[in-house]
Amino acid sequence: MKKVTKFSLAELASTYMWTELEYGKNFDHFLKFEDNCERIHAPDVDCDEFIEKYEKIYKPVVITGIQEGWKAQSKWTLDRLAKVKLLLTFHRLHN
Repeated sequence: MKKVTKFSLAELASTYMWTELEYGKNFDHFLKFEDNCERIHAPDVDCDEFIEKYEKIYKPVVITGIQEGWKAQSKWTLDRLAKVKLLLTFHRLHN
């Protein structure tokens, strides 16, 4: 993973590389794939079952419903995140 990240970051080393390589114009290529990953609903699968069916055999799985009931879903709105970013930016600039 580190090698892939390092390579991808090197490819986008300058702020203009995204534009120069026209990545924004080539999203259609990345959307053409067969999604064959199994999906499970978190509340329907217990820990032991998950370990046996997915973790032990390194089988990829999309887990849905994992954040149902999390307070963060209502607390962390885009508006609130923008305010936090503004506060952090202000703090960084003035300290």
